[in-house]
Amino acid sequence: RFKKHAKKDFGSFQPKGKVVGLIASNEGEKMSQERIRTQAHVGILVPQYGYGRTSPSVLAKGKPLPARDMYVEFHPLDNRLPYMLVPRHTVATEFVQDPFKFAPPNESLFLVALSKWEEGFRFPKGRYIGHLGEAGEIGPETEALLVENNCDH
Repeated sequence: RFKKHAKKDFGSFQPKGKVVGLIASNEGEKMSQERIRTQAHVGILVPQYGYGRTSPSVLAKGKPLPARDMYVEFHPLDNRLPYMLVPRHTVATEFVQDPFKFAPPNESLFLVALSKWEEGFRFPKGRYIGHLGEAGEIGPETEALLVENNCDH
């Protein structure tokens, strides 16, 4: 009734690689959460945040950010990430002196890392890392791709 299967000779197969380690599924999730928290994210800085937003008409060319604005909103290009609040005193002085210069249509790309997300707060706090350049230019866009994909460069 049952046919006897001939034993296959697996000795003729050559390994194509080797296992260097195993990551349990929950460890992989921890690693991705850690990566999100420490990795620099690319996006744009918006000089308005909160419910009492500064209207664009108040932001005139050459005028600094209003003194009452303690934070600047960061909008990551990756829409899976939340908006972040970056303390005003950590942002580049050029942005604070004239945020209109970095507003659309000449948006600039910035690097920000998530620093902490306190319980009860809608947005996490971000840590300003640097300014990449204008969106649409080859150099800054290339660097943004490399940073977002965690490539050494």
